Amino acid sequence: MRPKYPFLIVAFSLLPIEAASRPNLLLVTIDTLRPDHLGCYGYKQIRTPNIDQLAEDGVRFRTVVSQVPLTLPSHCTILTGTYPAYHGVRDNVGYKLSESKTTLAKILRNQHYQTAAFVGAYVLNSKFGLNQGFDDYDDKIEGSSNFGSVVNLNQVERRAGEVVSRAMGWLKAHSQSPFFVWIHLYDPHDPYEPPSPFKEQYKANPYDGEIAYTDRELGRFLELLKQKRLYENTVVVLAGDHGESFGEHKEWTHGYFIYDPTILVPLIIKTIQKETAGKVVIEQVSLVDVAPTILQLLDLPRPTELQGLGMLGLMLGKQRDWQRQAYSETFYPAQFGWSPLMAVRRADAKFIKAPKSELYELRGDPGEHVNRILQRNALAHELNANLTQIESTYSDPNASQTASLSLSPQELEKLGALGYVGMSSHRNAGESLPSGAADPKDKLEVYQMISEGSREVAAGRYLQALPMLKRTIQIEPGMRMARSMLGHCYFALNQYEQAKDSFKEILKMQPKNSDAQFYVAACDYRLKDWTAAETGLNRVLMQDRNFAPAHLYLGFLYQAKGYPNPALAEFQRVLELDPENEDAHAKTGFLLASSGKVKEAVPHFQKVIQLNPQDGEAHFNLSVAYQKLNREELAHQELAAACKLDRKYCGREEKKVPSGK
Repeated sequence: MRPKYPFLIVAFSLLPIEAASRPNLLLVTIDTLRPDHLGCYGYKQIRTPNIDQLAEDGVRFRTVVSQVPLTLPSHCTILTGTYPAYHGVRDNVGYKLSESKTTLAKILRNQHYQTAAFVGAYVLNSKFGLNQGFDDYDDKIEGSSNFGSVVNLNQVERRAGEVVSRAMGWLKAHSQSPFFVWIHLYDPHDPYEPPSPFKEQYKANPYDGEIAYTDRELGRFLELLKQKRLYENTVVVLAGDHGESFGEHKEWTHGYFIYDPTILVPLIIKTIQKETAGKVVIEQVSLVDVAPTILQLLDLPRPTELQGLGMLGLMLGKQRDWQRQAYSETFYPAQFGWSPLMAVRRADAKFIKAPKSELYELRGDPGEHVNRILQRNALAHELNANLTQIESTYSDPNASQTASLSLSPQELEKLGALGYVGMSSHRNAGESLPSGAADPKDKLEVYQMISEGSREVAAGRYLQALPMLKRTIQIEPGMRMARSMLGHCYFALNQYEQAKDSFKEILKMQPKNSDAQFYVAACDYRLKDWTAAETGLNRVLMQDRNFAPAHLYLGFLYQAKGYPNPALAEFQRVLELDPENEDAHAKTGFLLASSGKVKEAVPHFQKVIQLNPQDGEAHFNLSVAYQKLNREELAHQELAAACKLDRKYCGREEKKVPSGK
């Protein structure tokens, strides 16, 4: 008989662990990792010796369900042990984890653990809240945030080799126990471009090449643990955050649907007990169960707000009555004005709640090809009731407000470069969509079109994106996102009248949209309607005084009008809000140098060069500043660098800083 409340918490305890000898913890999350592409899960076309050895040393879970097929919300679930409706983060775009939530790092730091995290992509930047509880949160990805420039992937993600090397450096300096290290490796995420020799070895399947490369790099950290004799006393947890679709149900990549290819993930847990080595748990579990299980393994008390179940009983073979149902959701379609999707999955069946709901009998149909909702209406009713119970039991009514985050245009561009499409402000998760919101299945063609357009925009191919975005708007005239992308394309192409018209259409639908207001004002500035531009930029700042691009453009405007002091104040405000802004550093340096504050200008020119070493003008400006400070050798070096980058600077010895960018 199936239990009435399948989500009741069951507790198991380990033998007592003395605080002085408490185990270390290594959490490894690998982005976009399908379990059926690992050797230890039976895949024969790849070599993953380090992950396979970890599975031999630990417990491998056969069926593991991700709560969200998106990086940020899935990691929020892993690190809080709570469902998305409780922690409030429903998408990669427009959300942050509230400081009111309890994270695994907070718990362990309170237990005197050293805590450090090393993440591989901007989507997990500290801005989005997962740094809570970490003494060190290494999310630094080199690259400028220059407004309006094309964002390259090397500005928003970094290879596993760099992430692992940073983590190894930390461990060498902090190896006294206990410690908690989280390593996030992003490489299997699209685009699939593994380095050599994996590029050549996996030419037919570069996704596998990325996984094999990630395995090699992870092996370096595991070997360091063994060399320092820390491996035996370290709990190691390896998990995927979500899967990947290769055309199943006509979905490519992940996030849009919640079929099994994108929600099933690997999970391996190596404990400090030898008796668990090599075991396989066949019962279905969820990523929400990871944090509670870690606390069991470390013999630490469980906070009351955790919602997942501890899996230690399963790992020890002592729990026979586990009948876990798993919840999944995606709110990504809501970014486009369409219905979100929610699902409940058990070993034999899966129900997907949608405008056109679906039911799959998994034992006979593991590929989810035949919707049996009409034939098995009673079962669909039962699973829908379970889904409703989960939604009501594991939610926080304030979560959508506390997790809301408005994003700047630069932040949206960075997320867009990773393939994450969204608006600067999202619809609150608790806010109902318009009556009759479309089923994502019926909008797949439109989604594919705007996704392709987004990829073209992210790559700077604006002319190629225009036809796709215009066609999308013809089909979906009310889609603000498509109009926003169209406006961005026109703006990047210096077609400011067309860009202004696109953003004005958004303001008709959403009059207080700060992003659209800003771009209308920016277009006015570019069209030299400075009165309208100043009015518009100040209107944006009345709504959000921390909107950095509005301060940047006010600085441009004041400088153009011959008001250097107000301009400098605006650029300095930008740097308070966005310390990596290349434009603001260049302008600040120029204005300081022009006013005779050459020494104060030097760090800003240096920062521009750090952010963009190919900037010849910055090298030249720095050389002139050094000349004025009588630092001739450095001046000569910078002038030579400027000349190498642009011949127009060769032989120039003027002691006057040229016009800023």
